[in-house]
Amino acid sequence: MQTGDTDNLLDLAQRGDIAAGDSLMMRYRNRLRQVINVFLDPRLSARVDPSDVLQEALAQAANRLPQYLEERPIDFYYWLRAIVRDELTRVHRRHMLAAAIGPFAGKETGETALLRRLLSFFRIGDVVVADRYFCCYWLVATLMKLEWMFASAKLNGEPLR
Repeated sequence: MQTGDTDNLLDLAQRGDIAAGDSLMMRYRNRLRQVINVFLDPRLSARVDPSDVLQEALAQAANRLPQYLEERPIDFYYWLRAIVRDELTRVHRRHMLAAAIGPFAGKETGETALLRRLLSFFRIGDVVVADRYFCCYWLVATLMKLEWMFASAKLNGEPLR
């Protein structure tokens, strides 16, 4: 539940007070950083700075704040947290899937090339199914670990776990 102070800042921001909008973002900065620290995959620590994730999420929130203020569909903190989780999903997708496919050297032909083209079409909730002929079991295993996608594969008739 939002505090009265948060509601007041939301009202001020809705009337165009830029400082109130900034205060709202700063109020939850530490809590959002904790969310990032909990959910950012440790394997990405060398490639991704949690501060960059937070900064990008807060920039997105600032851009979407006017729409939120018109509708106020959920508590402000939960709205911010959802934006942070979306940004984490995007970061995981970009870095984990890039690692799964690996560096590319050669012609854009075959299953790997097809997979590269299909990756941009994957969305939250998509299902990926593979069989023993699928070229990248490691990718499927990685997708199975990501919250945003369910993946299933079989190797020699047995489920890949």
